[in-house]
Amino acid sequence: MPADAEELDLTRVGGSTVDDGPFLLGGAPRGTSFSPLWDMDVVVGQGITDPVVLGTSAVVLYLGSTRFDSDGLTKFDTNEIRFRLEAPCLLVVRQANGVYVVAGS
Repeated sequence: MPADAEELDLTRVGGSTVDDGPFLLGGAPRGTSFSPLWDMDVVVGQGITDPVVLGTSAVVLYLGSTRFDSDGLTKFDTNEIRFRLEAPCLLVVRQANGVYVVAGS
């Protein structure tokens, strides 16, 4: 969930108060092409209740034709533009032991 990802990004350790000390993950884990969380890519998804770890050799993702749309006309008075990126996809699990759902507490 996005809120959980934000909480993880902002978690600090070793300080005397909650707002003191270095960040647990350091830097901006989703601001670069890699994450300091065990050198894994971190992707945040809406509606996922428990974290899922996927081994890149255990699963294959097939993407169909991607469509990008923008809507700048209906929100022009507030200087807002909405974007949408959609693509049909299929995730094929080749090794079941390469997918792990982290149980929530």
